[in-house]
Amino acid sequence: MEIILAYDFGVLEYTVYGVYSIIVIYTLYKIVSDTYDTTKTIFYITIVLAFPMVGIYIYYALGVNYRKYRIYSKKIKINNNLQTQINSLYAEQMKSMESIPKEMFGDFYSLAYFLLNDAKELLGYNKLNLLNNGEVKFPRLFNDLKKAKKYIHIEYYMWENGIIGNQLKDILISKSKEGVKIRVIYDAFGSQGIGGKMVEDMQAVGIKIFPILQVKLVAFASRMNHRDHRKIVVIDGLIGYIGGVNISDRYDNRYNNGEYWRDTHLRIEGFTVNNLQHHFIANWNYCSDEKLVANHEFFVYDNYWNSKNIRDLTQIVVGGPDYKRSYILYAFFKIFTLAKKRLFITTPYFIPDESVLLALKQAALGGVDVRLIVPYVPDSRLVGSATRYYLQFLLNAGVRVYLYYKGFIHSKTVVADQFVSVIGTANLDIRSFSLNYEANAIVYSKEVAIKLEGTFYEDLRYCKELEYNEWMKTSRIKKFEYNIARLLSSFL
Repeated sequence: MEIILAYDFGVLEYTVYGVYSIIVIYTLYKIVSDTYDTTKTIFYITIVLAFPMVGIYIYYALGVNYRKYRIYSKKIKINNNLQTQINSLYAEQMKSMESIPKEMFGDFYSLAYFLLNDAKELLGYNKLNLLNNGEVKFPRLFNDLKKAKKYIHIEYYMWENGIIGNQLKDILISKSKEGVKIRVIYDAFGSQGIGGKMVEDMQAVGIKIFPILQVKLVAFASRMNHRDHRKIVVIDGLIGYIGGVNISDRYDNRYNNGEYWRDTHLRIEGFTVNNLQHHFIANWNYCSDEKLVANHEFFVYDNYWNSKNIRDLTQIVVGGPDYKRSYILYAFFKIFTLAKKRLFITTPYFIPDESVLLALKQAALGGVDVRLIVPYVPDSRLVGSATRYYLQFLLNAGVRVYLYYKGFIHSKTVVADQFVSVIGTANLDIRSFSLNYEANAIVYSKEVAIKLEGTFYEDLRYCKELEYNEWMKTSRIKKFEYNIARLLSSFL
């Protein structure tokens, strides 16, 4: 009996080892075949060989090109169907947009043309309001929500069970009781604080609320990594909000008892609200039990705005695992390479890919005044260390880097040549370029750019400039920490 058991155990052991070996070999094959970046290829091979079980998990969670494998095939089909409906709905507007004089775009016509023709992002005129911090955004947003007549659409990465979160919940419950249709999308990872009770309270009065991705064991690795980082509100198809401010007390300095929180949001009244609506409905039709169509209940004609005080030409650019290109990355790259005079950037996380790093370096070396604001004290040591690693290359190329010390700066903005502005949800990091659902507003307006540039200068009052010589004096231990963080930057 003992001999048989030993024999059986040996067979089982060899079987497990054989299956395990096949998995490792197959994973190595996929890495070599499907990873176009040489540095990433070497990294994934190394980590799989050095730490097989962990390495295999990390690769399938973060390294697989899900655009290529179309793991989101259902979402892609929904996107395409909705895009076809919108193309039909706005066929005439598409033609008229292509005839907008090139001078309306300054030196950035190729950016607008690319987003219109490849990403199918409509152009439209708007009335815009820059909203600095939650204490400015939330009163304005709540006032608009209270005036809603037909529907409210909300999509947020973070919704916490605090003062702000409950104020929003109470407004939505009140509007639902008035007959306003309310649809809410939230990210299951970022909105863990929303709690079952808040969701149940809203569902009890007819509010439809869904997480963007239902996390299941089979899809855990990939889906948990693709987070819905957007912060979008659409009210009656007429008013929209986009930016960096989440539904959390920490973003409102009236309630935040910790450090000062600096952020930027944008209120849109005009045709570009249709773009926000488009991308909300695409996600809604994917995650909810309802399938909305593109009609004039949700999408407003361009001529509605003719009598309004509308002038700021705006596009929306989005990103996510289900889009054929990384449009967020493409848009940033184009702006950075087209800028001729000034390029002012604010981001809480700076973990760029090689193309963005190269674009910023060549801009500075070419005489463009490139300035970057990042937090003095990061909210994550690992992320902060990775950021510090990449700053050395900018400093060496002549980019002026500033560390914001008043509190934590969470704004995601760009202003180029006092003409093009970007306000949105995307950080200058690999996660925003490739993994997350993101949304940015791109504004072609000298007036808006001057206002955003003024805000940038105001933020500089609370910054310490980092010099290249100062960075070089960093201890060897710290530099080693920065290098290790850089190696892990693909996962941050």
